[in-house]
Amino acid sequence: MKKYQLGLIMLAVMLFSGCAANPSTEIRKPVSVETMTLKVEKTNTSIAYMGIVSSSSVKKYALKSSGKIRSVHVEVGQAVREGDLLLELDTSDLKFQVDAAKSQADAAYAQYEKARLGAQSEDINNAKLNMEKAQASYDYAQKSFNDAKVLYEAEAISLNSFKEAELNLNIVSKELEQAKALYQKALGGTRPEDVASAKSQYELAKTNYEAIKKLYHDAAILSDIDGYVTDILYEAGELVPSGYPAVLVQSKNQIISIGATQGDMDQISVGMDAEVSINHAVYKGKIINIAQAPDETSRTFNVDIALLDESRKFYIGSMGKVMIITGSAERIYVEIPYLLNDGVDFVYVVEENKAVRKNITISEINNDRAAVIGLYDGAILITKGEKQVKDGYDVEIINQSR
Repeated sequence: MKKYQLGLIMLAVMLFSGCAANPSTEIRKPVSVETMTLKVEKTNTSIAYMGIVSSSSVKKYALKSSGKIRSVHVEVGQAVREGDLLLELDTSDLKFQVDAAKSQADAAYAQYEKARLGAQSEDINNAKLNMEKAQASYDYAQKSFNDAKVLYEAEAISLNSFKEAELNLNIVSKELEQAKALYQKALGGTRPEDVASAKSQYELAKTNYEAIKKLYHDAAILSDIDGYVTDILYEAGELVPSGYPAVLVQSKNQIISIGATQGDMDQISVGMDAEVSINHAVYKGKIINIAQAPDETSRTFNVDIALLDESRKFYIGSMGKVMIITGSAERIYVEIPYLLNDGVDFVYVVEENKAVRKNITISEINNDRAAVIGLYDGAILITKGEKQVKDGYDVEIINQSR
């Protein structure tokens, strides 16, 4: 009996030991996983550069006559349209000069007509009146010159303003002489040479009037482009010389410039599309110019990309990332958190209800997604539970997204 019991015990021990030594007989439950179906995506191929924003043109507006600024109608950074008033001068002095020049031109014309038609009593009287007008203009110009001289010697006005007063005095002085001569000729009768002289004097006075009138109308600066004010060099009340820039306006047509390497030049051409990232926002662009010779310092080729969104203003000198679209390709993308690595990049996919390891190669990273080589269209990627499986494990899909 004891021998029988001992035999049973030994048999039980042998059976237990045999089961423990053969783990392959254990039954492993399928691992619950979540998945998504991968699809081939058609995407753009591109080359990337960093670029600097600039304006396609910056207009420098200057006044054609010197004077004191009456008002500035814009501010730095303000958007302006073609025809908008930017700045204007105090035109009170110019208005007087216009009126005086017009009177002189009218008087000269009257003298010419009198000489052409022959002097009559009323012509003589008119010649006398014109001479008196010329005398009044001369007296005013003489007083203005004397005042300007005192101010100039006191360093209260510029040399340019003093010279203008001197020039005006010289002009009206000659006009007075001419008016006196015409009056004397009216008294003595008209000769052919007198008619020609009167005509010449009239044409001179008319030219002078037109020139001063143009200066009067040019005493304001109007924008001739749509753009943004980048600088204002004078304030209201300041004296501004003629010909010096007073307001700077950049056009709305902005560009971003890059330096392309010689190796990329075969892929780049005018008219190609681009994507420009500035301050985390993406804008459309188009290549409008490519330099035919490299920069002597960097040995890169300057490429200008027009920023097509004219409603946005970028500060000159801003940096941006430029992606030049060179073509298209079909790729499979995997979100970066789903990638695994044990010295080699890989993922797990589901095939016939089993986890299958797929080694992959990353060809490009775009934001939080990676373009990979080694997967196929329609592959079922394990997106949750991938760290609990190994190659060949049975899996159970509990949630699948497409």
